[in-house]
Amino acid sequence: MTTLTRVEAGILEAIRDFPADPTPWLILADWLEEFDDPRRGELVRIRQTLQDPEFEDRKRLALQQRQAELIIAGVPPCVPTVVNSLGMEFVVIAPGRFWMGSPSGEKGRYADEGPFRIVTITRPYAIGRHLVTQEQYKAVMNDNPSQFAGEAHLPVDRVSWNQATDFCRRLSERSREKKANRTYRLPTEAEWEYACRAGTTTPFFFGKDLHTNLANFDGSRSYNSRKPGVYLEKTTPVGSYPPNAWGIYDMHGNLWEWCQDYFDRDFYQRGPTVDPSGPEVGQDRVLRGGSYFYISTSCRSAIRLDRAAEVCSNRDGFRVVLDWPVRK
Repeated sequence: MTTLTRVEAGILEAIRDFPADPTPWLILADWLEEFDDPRRGELVRIRQTLQDPEFEDRKRLALQQRQAELIIAGVPPCVPTVVNSLGMEFVVIAPGRFWMGSPSGEKGRYADEGPFRIVTITRPYAIGRHLVTQEQYKAVMNDNPSQFAGEAHLPVDRVSWNQATDFCRRLSERSREKKANRTYRLPTEAEWEYACRAGTTTPFFFGKDLHTNLANFDGSRSYNSRKPGVYLEKTTPVGSYPPNAWGIYDMHGNLWEWCQDYFDRDFYQRGPTVDPSGPEVGQDRVLRGGSYFYISTSCRSAIRLDRAAEVCSNRDGFRVVLDWPVRK
């Protein structure tokens, strides 16, 4: 984590209180450009521009590329966060509109990813900066089901949807969390993709390709023109790779992530485009993001997977959403 100055912390506090207000974001960009690393201010300005899904395509692609270049170069995003009693860090996400799914020409696209359409998220929320770790899971559940057990900062794996939702319930019931009025849950599929894309429309947050220096996946087959990378055949500690521009880690690869929604392969065609939360009934639940075991095609921002809620796999994990109050 970057050490914050008092001024920077004050601006971020204003954003936490009113995440939908663009004014504090612009003040933050001004301050970073004058008193900090100007590239961090540039990231903030790009973020605000890309919040408009109807921004001109050609300019959008150039900004997306520049945003990825800054992140890959190691420029740390300046984002509002909150830390709970377990030390879990959450990034506050402003409401907004974004392109969800994938365009018809995207390589590796499945029919259930379409149509590519603009979706609106009307309420702020805070999403885990990292996958839930084995240490955090054990602190709440008094158990560690992971196959890849070892380091405390490895993500917990072999967790079913039922276990993930039980973790959220128990975390919400802890005395310090109840006292702080914090309620936890899994992200909806739309919330997950909104946070993953961070304003982008490309197959990956990092652009039109993904390499194993950017994420943990089976790099034996490349997505586009890059040479094949490594295949680790296991999970890696959270935060081992660069974040996206919203400061969120491991949304491509490492472990599939459970979402709140029931899975319906045709839901995008008939479901709402404002705060979609999946069908009311169903059988399997949604997972997003791919894992260490899958090639890059199956780690795209739009990729969807379904699995029964009671099934545990060493390819599955989860991250948590903290419901965020709306201040008026």
